Amino acid sequence: MEEVLEQPPVLAPSRTRLNLQIPLPKMLTVKEELLIARKAFEKNPASPALLYRLASLLVELDHFHEAIALLESHKPTEFRHFRFLYDAYLGLETQEDTLRARTAAELALQAASTPRQRAIALADLAKTYTRFDEVETSKGLLLQALEEDPHDKDAYKRLSRIYLRQDPEKALQLAQNMMERNVLHARVLGSVPLALARLGRFAEAHEAEALDEFLLSKTPEPPPGWDSLEAFNAALTEEILNHPDMRYERYGTASAKTWRVDEPSIQRSRVFPQLQQLIRREVMAYAARMPESNHPMARACPQHASLRNWCVVTQGEGHETWHVHQNGWMSGVYYIHIQDHIARGTGPEGCLAFGISDEIAGDQAAAGYGERLVRPQTGLMMIFPSHSFHKTYPHRGSGHRICFAFDIIPSNEED
Repeated sequence: MEEVLEQPPVLAPSRTRLNLQIPLPKMLTVKEELLIARKAFEKNPASPALLYRLASLLVELDHFHEAIALLESHKPTEFRHFRFLYDAYLGLETQEDTLRARTAAELALQAASTPRQRAIALADLAKTYTRFDEVETSKGLLLQALEEDPHDKDAYKRLSRIYLRQDPEKALQLAQNMMERNVLHARVLGSVPLALARLGRFAEAHEAEALDEFLLSKTPEPPPGWDSLEAFNAALTEEILNHPDMRYERYGTASAKTWRVDEPSIQRSRVFPQLQQLIRREVMAYAARMPESNHPMARACPQHASLRNWCVVTQGEGHETWHVHQNGWMSGVYYIHIQDHIARGTGPEGCLAFGISDEIAGDQAAAGYGERLVRPQTGLMMIFPSHSFHKTYPHRGSGHRICFAFDIIPSNEED
């Protein structure tokens, strides 16, 4: 294991100037919006807009049974009706509910009116077959999905993983074909190191990931108006631990045994908007001086993007499993509060690790590729490629480990 030192790369002027936008803060938390949506829908149950807004909030908050009851009590008229049903059934993770999710995906496919919708439905349908280990059926559906929309990330992810298990050379060829078509999202770029590692080509795998080339690790200056970073971080800590939208875990994320705040900056927030501005300042400066490179990651640098961010709060056993940030170009983390036993430790407890997923690539490939540890410190900020696989280790101590995670979402990738 190798620990990353705080040493920013040597940067040269870049031809690309990234314009990074911070979305307007929401007035309400998701929980508060759900209460209002319920009351509004009770008063006007014939409104499709209110029906689907309520359904989306229920699914977002993992209220799957309530979402199913709501949707099944109304005659479906739209593609999104079946998609919400699919998400809710799949989230229950039983065999019977997976079969119900399959039916919902089939109905969504029938209701689809655009190539993008058809690709989404086909990828959804394929996932239900994969859950029952019907791999060849799933593969055929995923190939159809990518014919409809080559940019569909879920379809690519699922097909690439099938190829990785069956034939890593085929997985590598799939990625190369996509890059030749200028499809450069994080799932494509992240699959190349996986395939190369499966083939035992570890040096090439590291070169394809290019973590050394694009990783930035630094302690930034505090925002204007703050005498010290310590005071700023203390205020952030107080605000996040008292945030009205704190929730325990969330289905479909890499978080395990963790507390999350999906929208830290709302209109009543005092300090988090300043952290967003700090991140914006640092990311734009980094993009403006990004190393000259022939890597596809550099080619994918957007001119316009938006900041997406969330907070993860872990106690002793909380951690993040191996994952990439599939919607981002670059991603990052700012450590708001790190306990002394992590910052001064010598083992992996509480550390961030870069490597590849043993679950996807296999134990032998993951071991051969290796793992790089970053020991977090309060006030440390990191920027890294969204396609880089990473995880965190449980810190197994008392107190809270608090980080602010973020993605730089290219404008053409926004939902």
